[in-house]
Amino acid sequence: MSHLTSSLHPLKLALICGGPSLERGISLNSARSLLDHLSSKSIEISVFYVNQSKEWYSISPFHLYSNTPADFDFKLKDIGNFLEGENLVKALKEIDIVFPAIHGAFGEDGELQAFLEKHQIPFVGPSSQMCQRMFHKHNAALFLKKNGFSSLPSCLLKKKDSENLKKIQDFFEEHQLTRAVVKPVAGGSSIGVSSVSSPNDAVQQMHSIFENPLNTEALLEPFCKGREFTVVVLQNSKGEAVSLIPNEIQISYENGQFFDYRRKYLPTSNTKWLCPPSFGDEVVKDIQKKAEALFTLFGLRDFVRMDGWLLEDGNIIFTDFNPISGMEQNSFLFLQAAYVGMKHQEVLTYIVSNACKRYGLEIPVLEEDVFLNRSPVWVVFGGNTAERQVSVMSGTNVWLKLMKSEFYQPQPFFLDPKGHIWHLPYVYCLHHTAEEIYENCLTSHAMTVRLQRFVMPIQQRLDLNRQEISSQQHVPEKWTFSKFLEEASRLNAFIFLALHGGPGEDGTYQEALSDAKLLYNGSGPEASQLCMDKFLTGIAVEKMGERFIKSLPKKIIKPQHFERFTPREYETFWQGLLDQWGVSSLIIKPKDDGCSAGVVRLEAPDELEKYLVLVGKGASCIPQETFSGQMTIVELNPGAAQSDYILEPFIATDTLILKDNCVLHTPLTGWLEVTVGVLERGGVYHAMNPSLTVSESHVLNVEEKFQGGTGVNITPPPEFLISSTFLAQIKQNVEKIAETLGIQNYARVDCFVNRETGQLIVIEANSLPALTPSTVFYHQGLAEPTPWSPRMLLEHLIHSKQEN
Repeated sequence: MSHLTSSLHPLKLALICGGPSLERGISLNSARSLLDHLSSKSIEISVFYVNQSKEWYSISPFHLYSNTPADFDFKLKDIGNFLEGENLVKALKEIDIVFPAIHGAFGEDGELQAFLEKHQIPFVGPSSQMCQRMFHKHNAALFLKKNGFSSLPSCLLKKKDSENLKKIQDFFEEHQLTRAVVKPVAGGSSIGVSSVSSPNDAVQQMHSIFENPLNTEALLEPFCKGREFTVVVLQNSKGEAVSLIPNEIQISYENGQFFDYRRKYLPTSNTKWLCPPSFGDEVVKDIQKKAEALFTLFGLRDFVRMDGWLLEDGNIIFTDFNPISGMEQNSFLFLQAAYVGMKHQEVLTYIVSNACKRYGLEIPVLEEDVFLNRSPVWVVFGGNTAERQVSVMSGTNVWLKLMKSEFYQPQPFFLDPKGHIWHLPYVYCLHHTAEEIYENCLTSHAMTVRLQRFVMPIQQRLDLNRQEISSQQHVPEKWTFSKFLEEASRLNAFIFLALHGGPGEDGTYQEALSDAKLLYNGSGPEASQLCMDKFLTGIAVEKMGERFIKSLPKKIIKPQHFERFTPREYETFWQGLLDQWGVSSLIIKPKDDGCSAGVVRLEAPDELEKYLVLVGKGASCIPQETFSGQMTIVELNPGAAQSDYILEPFIATDTLILKDNCVLHTPLTGWLEVTVGVLERGGVYHAMNPSLTVSESHVLNVEEKFQGGTGVNITPPPEFLISSTFLAQIKQNVEKIAETLGIQNYARVDCFVNRETGQLIVIEANSLPALTPSTVFYHQGLAEPTPWSPRMLLEHLIHSKQEN
């Protein structure tokens, strides 16, 4: 592991994040990565947050671990220091260099850069003029055409232009289109982008774009027929552009699909990132050469990401330019850098160092950290459950966080669908789905041979020294589970299970590790099995006999029993449950699966039939909007048809809306949904501050729970929603629940609480809760009286198991 050194004083670097656009959640993810991988004894990081009204606040770096800016927007005046005018300029002048991490409007359109230039504040990335030239898609296309580069034909649509309909109709007719794309003319490459098949569809999507006050222009283009790619370009110390190895993006373009926001930022098995691309070597080199030429033509600096297409006729076109590339932990920037041997810290240091050189600032230097006697920690993720993508996010995040630990030496291990364990090289961990990682493992030898034809020339042109290529290419090593246990025992490794659902969480692997006398995180086999079974968890809670702690009534059903049901029989069964429980709708979920897999609200007997037919057919997921209020895909487990399912009452909660940076509460039933992290050490339980969950659909989906940039969590709940008296009671009751269930080490308990009576209804207990970059578990650790950073919290989980 390496760190940054400076012979004089720490480099003072400011991150600027947030912004007015819909990409402010991704901005938080990017800033979080910068904080995690650049902060050291030699780089002192401060954070400036810009809200949707473009007001500036200095905030604690801890807030970057929030799920979205909405988690803290409403309390900015309490947690941040408002800055404007001379005070803002003075605060920025105290910084050596700024790293803008705002995506979309204000951050990439040149406005922020112009402000920094005006006040002579050094910053990373392109100038304001460069940003303006790239960010306006129509102007960028005209600039490309003027300079001899191919570009798509396009039609510029302006807000309140009465000729828009005619322009759209003429454009469809002129180019004989059966499919086109409508997108904001100034914005990120994903948000607001729609596929359309007729002029009427295009008009409708144009109006949808114009509903956002930030959007005054839209662009209509033909839908590209070809293969999509994205490439990162770095500027070397000589000022030359150097393209990394492009990623090919493979998705199904049927049913109006394309590389949208979800596919770019939220893991889905319907999308593949191929590196190197399936194109021939000469095509890859041509893409690199053209990207470097465009970098120079636009007058860019430091780094940029460009998106484009290899058309069916072999022509290469570039369609989007990202002045500030997304920097999530597994983003294209880090993935492509890792393929040439650079870890997260190394590529970010490379970028910052070149920017420092431009301003005559002292350049931070990478040196090896020497932490003696670090204990081995083997992080296991992947699997074949519906939550395998969450597992990948959890595992890679735990591994990356612990890489900076003084006490532990983490190694990443991938559990494949057949139960084998792969010891992964660095770059393999950065692929965004379990399927992609597995496929790369299977083809690793051929892929490595081909990659080397590109890697060495790039390393030479970037002038990388030994420290900067510490992530050299290696092939993954495949082990049986028995060999994994044998090797772990030999090295006395701590096993960190980042598996969700299935044998990784139901006690199966816990029993195997216990038999092998290996230490591991989380609960033992019995408690793991109990927590995984939602029905048995409910029985255990009811047996507590506590007045203020309850579980919902449950009905176990098997899909096979309903195969010959008539609509009338569905109606009779449905109405019987409604009458018995006194409710108007139900929740259905697998009896023993992860906390988001397969969970749907049902509002009518025909929806129950539809659900059971889907799982009976072995569907891998439930498509978006299959059920009323279902706003995203619901993943299903392999073998869902053979699973048992639970029906239980749907609990209607009070309405919570975040509007104009305020939490608006409409009392309905008095119930609110919260999630509470609980820690166990030596038989003593400690519940952390609850997080109030605000969902945009009927049921919290996997993205809202675990993926930064989506969903809202308020930690702790405001006093006006849950009194401090009830808050203390909730924490005490969660500790009792954890003890009753036999939970060890840590867990997360999801429940409904009544803000008027203090009563608590247990939804479920998660014995291996997600540890993704922005999960509530970290929010709650940071909200402790003595805040725990995510790395400290992970170290605590390991240490508390080791001392027991």
